[in-house]
Amino acid sequence: MKKTITLILFIIFLSNYTFASEKIANFICKEKLNDGSHWTHDIKIDLNKMNIVWNLTYPITIVDDREIKGARVHSDGVTREVIFNRYTGSFDHVYWGNQIGDQIRVRSMSCKKIEGKIF
Repeated sequence: MKKTITLILFIIFLSNYTFASEKIANFICKEKLNDGSHWTHDIKIDLNKMNIVWNLTYPITIVDDREIKGARVHSDGVTREVIFNRYTGSFDHVYWGNQIGDQIRVRSMSCKKIEGKIF
């Protein structure tokens, strides 16, 4: 019995298996502009606090197998929504409202996960 317990503990501690899933992820995203240049953005998705941080903090409204969405309405009447596709790594910033003539505008970025970023 003692050997069995020791073996189980040995396997658990020396394996790369984790019991909790990753709840905070950092990404570097590139946005291609019309003139061919690129802008680089840092994005943080924190499922513990249920927010997406990109320039502003967006409370997460939807988490499903395909995407993570965050949204906020500003005092000037502009609604901003951020959408992260979990399969493709694309990040879209969609915004519309009074100040921009109720037109829907979209900025799209391609993201890669940053491993081991230290805060």
